[in-house]
Amino acid sequence: MWKKRWELWIYTLMLVIANMGLVRGSVTTAWYYYPDQVLAGQWYRLLTHGFVHVSWYHLLLDGSAFLMLYAMLRQTSWIKRSLYVLGANIGCIVGVTAVLPHHNSVGYAGLSGIAHGLMAVWALECLVENHDKTIQRIGWVALSVVLTKALFEACDGGVIFSCLHGNLMGHPIGISHLSGILGASLMYGLCQIKISSGILRHNPVQCCVS
Repeated sequence: MWKKRWELWIYTLMLVIANMGLVRGSVTTAWYYYPDQVLAGQWYRLLTHGFVHVSWYHLLLDGSAFLMLYAMLRQTSWIKRSLYVLGANIGCIVGVTAVLPHHNSVGYAGLSGIAHGLMAVWALECLVENHDKTIQRIGWVALSVVLTKALFEACDGGVIFSCLHGNLMGHPIGISHLSGILGASLMYGLCQIKISSGILRHNPVQCCVS
């Protein structure tokens, strides 16, 4: 799996580099997402915020979930897999930007929103790209659970079981999970439309016949 999906090594390396400060008991806030600092010209924060974590606990939960879900994707094209991640990231940014002023601009970091987006994409793959009824049912269940959880967190403003995490998760922003799901799902849909349009272009006779 790691040989076929070489970008997993890149993501893992980025996680290691971004969280080296945890060894010294500090956090790389220079990679956090702050809307005002992005507007000031620090555009790299749009991509780096996901790799930074506030504790080893946070890194273990987010990092392992992200890598596992990415490896589970059925999509064979690394470009489209990367687009799914990008879509989830864009969704997270949009959602978090809308609520950050209400969180005293504490900044945003972590992969949980993107991981929720990948979970939704995996569920959609089970529904759309598999004819096995059992797999499709699993897809429906997974999509229903992750979407229900994200909707509740978006309304509540926090995350489920946040009381169990203490300060090890920083200040979770509930909307990031829902916006990550929406962003990744939209990107998945766009990729499907592109595939369909490509088939239509290359097989015009078949389209007329059918």
